[in-house]
Amino acid sequence: MTQRAVQCAKLGRGLPGLDEETPEGRSALKMALLLGGPKTRQRVYDHISAQAWKMWKDHMLMVINEYQLDATHSRSEVESLTCRRGRNTRPA
Repeated sequence: MTQRAVQCAKLGRGLPGLDEETPEGRSALKMALLLGGPKTRQRVYDHISAQAWKMWKDHMLMVINEYQLDATHSRSEVESLTCRRGRNTRPA
């Protein structure tokens, strides 16, 4: 099977895109769908390389660990925790 190439929006060059046939590709596209809906999923599929997605996933994991976030918490609980730690990033 030939790898599909995309013009990666993040890295600015043609690279292999996410492959729906691999577990990593399916997981990435499912996450994009859950985070932003069908349009975001399609944009990720069309314009984000597998390499850029891995970079984003690694960065996301670092942020989750740094702020000790728990994905099982509701958004309001996470915002409350962030405010208590003195890291309120809400716009004024």
